[in-house]
Amino acid sequence: VIGSEILLLCMMIGVLGTKAASSNPPSNGVSYNKNSQAIVEGALNDLYNKANYGDAKASDILKGKKALVGGKEVVGTFTCPTLASQTPGNAMDNEIKKGKIAWVNGKKITGTRMDLSSVAKSGNYVKYTSDMVSYILKGSTKIKGTQMLFPQKANLWIVIGLDSNGRIEITPARVSEPFSFTDEAWPDYVKTLNEIAQIYANKNLSVQVRAMGSKDIYANEKSSMDFSGGVGIHPNTFTPDFVKEYNRIKKLIGDTTVKDTDGLTTSYWVAGKSIKSGTASNSYQDKPCMLAVHNNGSYYCELSGHVLPMRPVVTLFKDVMVYGGTGTESDPFSIG
Repeated sequence: VIGSEILLLCMMIGVLGTKAASSNPPSNGVSYNKNSQAIVEGALNDLYNKANYGDAKASDILKGKKALVGGKEVVGTFTCPTLASQTPGNAMDNEIKKGKIAWVNGKKITGTRMDLSSVAKSGNYVKYTSDMVSYILKGSTKIKGTQMLFPQKANLWIVIGLDSNGRIEITPARVSEPFSFTDEAWPDYVKTLNEIAQIYANKNLSVQVRAMGSKDIYANEKSSMDFSGGVGIHPNTFTPDFVKEYNRIKKLIGDTTVKDTDGLTTSYWVAGKSIKSGTASNSYQDKPCMLAVHNNGSYYCELSGHVLPMRPVVTLFKDVMVYGGTGTESDPFSIG
């Protein structure tokens, strides 16, 4: 019975279709005068306009593609954005952490940049420059005369190991200009030297700067006055902090000497104290002295009036990265 009804309906549509305007499907603009034709229009509208009705606009359809929407042909205008336009950036492979992947302007980038702490070893060389170009060390009760220092000249540094927090520590392979102290500086000499060391800070790289020989910047100067050991050329006594750091550096990099910016090996001030108590040199007899490492690598008392450079120690941030270089003296690590 159902099959007969479908056959009859198809025959009716075929007969009536010969009298209607040729539209398949008919547009909304076709006019029908006879009742039978109106019935056909309704049937086709149900099929094309209602059952498959859509709401897409030209901007929703891919450019150049056609679709029937509400019984009307719509030509698409939408253009897919390119991968390059969706991944804007200017990063390079050596600016992305090693092994990490990023898409930059549609191109797949695999990072090559590494943590300094993962590749650097004691004795490696690093490019490091302080923020301060020059500094005037003005004469006072502690500083003799007025002296100009240029900390950025010390731009080649040596890795001396890790601190207790696993952060890289570096010290200059070339030291900056020399200066001298007055005798009055001795009571808080370590504190003064640590204050001068701050000219070697770099806000983007360094977390702490201090003078070599001091693991801390002494808030209480008396804490550094424990003269309980140490051996020098002359019978002196020294602060334990300096002796520990001296031996640590000697063990890690095998050398405690340093050169100036002209490439000449020089003596330098360190953050330690000494009181001369022997008779090997009458000029030192019972006089308070500052401590220095000499150009042969030994350490002993120096008179305040001597003109020497200082050797700071910089502690770097943990996330300092390597941009290039191999860590040798001729090809030091570039960091940032």
